[in-house]
Amino acid sequence: MGSLSRRDFLGGSGLLGAGAVAGWSLHQYPETARDHHGFSHATPKTADESLARLVAGNKCYIAEHFDMGDVRRTNLRRQEVASAQHPYAVILSCADSRVSPDIVFTAGLGDLFVVRVAGNIVSRQCLGVTGSIEYAVEELKIPLVLVLGHEGCGAVKAAVESVRRGVRPANAIGAIVDAIRPAIEDVANQPGNLLDNVVVENVRQAVAALVQSDEIVAPMVAAGRLKVVGGVYELTSGRVRFLS
Repeated sequence: MGSLSRRDFLGGSGLLGAGAVAGWSLHQYPETARDHHGFSHATPKTADESLARLVAGNKCYIAEHFDMGDVRRTNLRRQEVASAQHPYAVILSCADSRVSPDIVFTAGLGDLFVVRVAGNIVSRQCLGVTGSIEYAVEELKIPLVLVLGHEGCGAVKAAVESVRRGVRPANAIGAIVDAIRPAIEDVANQPGNLLDNVVVENVRQAVAALVQSDEIVAPMVAAGRLKVVGGVYELTSGRVRFLS
């Protein structure tokens, strides 16, 4: 079998699904369509529009206005996106069962490209995470990446405890601790709750790591075609606090 080019892998050969990078139709959801909460059905085209959609979707979730998400989870929507996808944002989130980006942002099928890993880490030892994000922004032309941490993160808590005890977990869990360790060290002497501080710093460092990922992400950010932002999900309130 001949070798595969990078283009073949990302979409040309269809290995990631026929139609994965093809155009799609919005005829079922016209640009002017809005639900009774004023929530537009149109797919955002820019990073700012995508971020505004996430903010609005989170507000709907907190207020328990689920109409928009329900509309985009119907059979009609399923048929609409079956042959192609055109998500408006990439969400890198923790694998925690209490943090579900599609629900938190009142999103539907085909709206979000979600990558989940314990501790929402970006690491050279977890290339599947970075590779998934690179695929999404380059081939699907998604203009926004959100790194979403959350309060009370178990992965961060375990990493803090491991560093405190000076014991690195065996096997692959150790790689997660290694990825979070720099955030722990950088905020160790800051005032306030250590766990909360590490959660925020871990998000900031993941954003920085992506922005500095020179092969694909960094050039797109420099060209103004991509934004990478961070946020923290509050488990009790349901609110996503976006970081400046």
